[in-house]
Amino acid sequence: MKQTPDILKELCENKDNHGYLLVGFTAESCDHRAAGKKKLIKKNLDLIAINDISGKNSGFEADTNEVTLLDSTGFTELPLSSKEKIANLILDKVVALLARKKD
Repeated sequence: MKQTPDILKELCENKDNHGYLLVGFTAESCDHRAAGKKKLIKKNLDLIAINDISGKNSGFEADTNEVTLLDSTGFTELPLSSKEKIANLILDKVVALLARKKD
């Protein structure tokens, strides 16, 4: 096996030069806030969506999900909802971050 490059990390290294807003996603089964915070910092992300895959009603095999969003202002818990609703809430957060970045 050969390790592939971390494309997201490479994009984040140059984001300030281009004005990008970069969002990462991670699936975690335990201590998901700490793991997400570590990835947000390590990869220099603007936002990370942390999927809690430990519950029976969330994760890959379920129609619903629980997500924690983390950005420079802190954590936002998105309660158990349909994946479509979660996606819309993530997009709302991205729009808010873009608006804040323009100011």
